[in-house]
Amino acid sequence: GLVDPGDVDAVLVRGVGDHSLRRRRRGGEDGDGRSEEEVKEQTGIDVNTSTDGTSASLPADWPGLPVPEGQITSALSVSGTFVITVLVDDEAAIESVISQLLGQGYTEESRADLGGLKSVLLRGSEWTATVGWLPDEETGKFIVNYGVVAVEK
Repeated sequence: GLVDPGDVDAVLVRGVGDHSLRRRRRGGEDGDGRSEEEVKEQTGIDVNTSTDGTSASLPADWPGLPVPEGQITSALSVSGTFVITVLVDDEAAIESVISQLLGQGYTEESRADLGGLKSVLLRGSEWTATVGWLPDEETGKFIVNYGVVAVEK
């Protein structure tokens, strides 16, 4: 199959807990300096960050699901699996996306609060979405990692 939803949770927890991903992806002091184009050419993974790590855009093939209102700081797409990181002002922006997905017929499969790190797994007829978030101590905002994988048929 494609990707097990449990694997997406692991990716999201790792990504949410590692705020330095932006520095590494843009070739900062702990990065390897490869460009987004080189990464895509060598791995098939479409990575999108800005040169200063503050903004990016949704992958061109994003499945049209709602996105939290905020600043997309990174986005990647590989073989129909998507992960975006969004910096949002408050948890209301996150809960709004969850409510929109529920309104589109998604079901909430699980919800966890691990002492500040929160996640919700939602399943629809075509996509499984995992939304994970935690407070960003540097900015007072929230870092959201949002993963989407196709439902296995």
